[in-house]
Amino acid sequence: MGLFGYYREFVDRFAEVAEPLTRLAKGWKFESDGTRSRLVRKDGTASSTADETVIWGDEQERSFTALQRSIASPPVLAHPDPTRPYILYVDASKVAFAAVLHQIFADEDMVDVAPAPAYPAVGGSLTSGPVPRERWSAWLRLDRYFGPIVRRLGEASETSTEEEWSLEEGALFRRVDGRWALPEAALPVVLRAVHDHNGHFGYTKTFLAVSKSFWRPRLTDAVRAWVAHCLICRKTKVGRHVGALAIENDAQAPFEAISVDLVLGLPPSHGNDAVLSVLCLFSRMVLLEPCKSTITAAGIASILSNRVLRMGWRPRRIVSDSEARVTGQVLQSLAESLGATLTPSPPHHQQANAVERAVQTVQNALRALTLDGRAPWDRSAVPAVELAINSTPSVTTGCRPFDLVFVDHPDVAHAVFDAGARGDGSSFDDVLAAAADRMTEARRVIDVERLRQKRRYDASRAPLPVLQAGDQVYVRLGDRPIPGLGGGKLDPKTAGPFAVREVLSPHRVRLSLPSDLRIGDEFAVDQLDVLPSSPDPFGPMRNSPAPDVDAAAISDSGPGIGDGGDAVDEDDGSAEESIGLAPRARRAPPMLRGFQVGTLRAAPAASAEFFDGPLTGTRKVEIGGRSVTLRKRPIAYQSRLTSIAEKKLVAPELELCCLAWAFARMAHLLEGARVTVVTDHAPMGAMLTSATGIHYGPTITRCRALLLPHLHNLRFVHRPGRLHSNADALSRLVG
Repeated sequence: MGLFGYYREFVDRFAEVAEPLTRLAKGWKFESDGTRSRLVRKDGTASSTADETVIWGDEQERSFTALQRSIASPPVLAHPDPTRPYILYVDASKVAFAAVLHQIFADEDMVDVAPAPAYPAVGGSLTSGPVPRERWSAWLRLDRYFGPIVRRLGEASETSTEEEWSLEEGALFRRVDGRWALPEAALPVVLRAVHDHNGHFGYTKTFLAVSKSFWRPRLTDAVRAWVAHCLICRKTKVGRHVGALAIENDAQAPFEAISVDLVLGLPPSHGNDAVLSVLCLFSRMVLLEPCKSTITAAGIASILSNRVLRMGWRPRRIVSDSEARVTGQVLQSLAESLGATLTPSPPHHQQANAVERAVQTVQNALRALTLDGRAPWDRSAVPAVELAINSTPSVTTGCRPFDLVFVDHPDVAHAVFDAGARGDGSSFDDVLAAAADRMTEARRVIDVERLRQKRRYDASRAPLPVLQAGDQVYVRLGDRPIPGLGGGKLDPKTAGPFAVREVLSPHRVRLSLPSDLRIGDEFAVDQLDVLPSSPDPFGPMRNSPAPDVDAAAISDSGPGIGDGGDAVDEDDGSAEESIGLAPRARRAPPMLRGFQVGTLRAAPAASAEFFDGPLTGTRKVEIGGRSVTLRKRPIAYQSRLTSIAEKKLVAPELELCCLAWAFARMAHLLEGARVTVVTDHAPMGAMLTSATGIHYGPTITRCRALLLPHLHNLRFVHRPGRLHSNADALSRLVG
């Protein structure tokens, strides 16, 4: 009754139809008692459903059947039929627009019921699938593993209870779990049904679905190969990232390795709109220098000389992004003069440049310090942010960057109050020893943390593949975007396959790309998905229909069965020579076959006029030698209030605006279909077909531009207001 009550407004005389069921349950109720619910009788005493008897008679059965039939059929709106014309009732008042869409249906549905084709059976009896049992039996006799078993069971007078397999009408199944024997020739049929036609799920789900009903030796290898070589899965899914975190070349002293990046997008201040960030990879000290976003390579080299080299630091490795001004000749010359290595990070691989994480901290601090907007960010906020970061302990080392770069530095107590000297009598040697201890402890903490990062990083990634020239790969669009590809939710996640043209290093390759892509051909290996190097064992069978086998041409001692019936010989190829390809079956995709409840028969052309409408009441006509009753059914309702500008239009213009609005709202149904427009304004069609020099306002011009491309499918019927009651009433329902 709860379900029926939810739809009561759609059931005619619901209370009268449901009265027997309501009377049956009258007085009973469930009450909540803490965490449990209990049944309460009419007299208020508690009971349980097991102790009560309900008399279900013919009256209740008829009521239940009537309610079930009512909610199982369309109560108000009919489902649109795109093969039939539509009838669109429109009406406009000064208050609102209204539109009602109808179609004419025949009470007798012209459908010849025919059995729908099914996909290969994956569970239950084999007789329910399209593969004939004779063909399945022939596949079993040809199989190198199941052939001897079928022969042995076929020759036995009775099956032993200790036998693992049982033969039932030519099909073999295991006694222990009831799974069917899966011959090798049927593998593509089953895997195509379970994987290709059922969502393209991964190996685990596909194997569980197949192994629930079938058994075969090395079934895991077959399923894994089918999924691994599926081209659709390669385009719609991405594998695990590859690679390992290298920690062998980590910096062991301050400014032994630095990372450089340019922060753009800042508001102009004193000619500056960017900040050059320099990060010491050991101490995590950050150096910030305001500059212009158009700074040249010489300007970057000048800042590095002033902020890094002038302090006596000599980097051995300089990490930057792949921008031309930081990887060009100027920075390369600077690196050569220092004996340093310039290592630009790959494009679209920001995690290779450690300063990117520090830039986020810098931006957050700048945003907080410039919130009031009183002081210029380049002269006040940037120095304050640099001092704040360098005087705050690092999460990794636990030490302030100043403490790892300088021997001694004031702590936070001096900034809070006048602490003065602590008076501990520490000599310079003690201060120097304390600084050395800090360096040693920082190295130890960094090594421990980096080992932990490496274990976590490597555990989440697959080993780095070894690529060679000619290997086929897919580009992961999430890691290396390609303009025009992968922009939507339903677009493929990879592009390709492309061939590897050159291997630059274990981590970098060049690909042979089409010229229309217009992107660089150098890629990081972790931006690629590599096709399996092993050949596809299914090959052409992946998209081919099941092989047809002449069961009568196969003897009981078919290929692969020895004289004794127990030994299994190597396949000599005779089985493949006797197998021919059957004609391709033309049928709908398996996921849609459940909706094929019959075969549609087109109505005769002479009957098309019966469905154009409009229709008042019902009408009996003869169609194709059969008498049917035509009835108009509503498809959709639409209404809205008019705008202030629309209220000023005259009646014909207001009606035309209403038609344009209704057509736009229902364009997904009406575009390309024959539509009969029923309106109470006669000049509607003339306003659209007029070729005179009448000047229309912008509102009517837009309406004409929307409707004119569909004018050849529109037919206008004029009905006076007293006969145009449905849409006319809907346009006047306000509030």
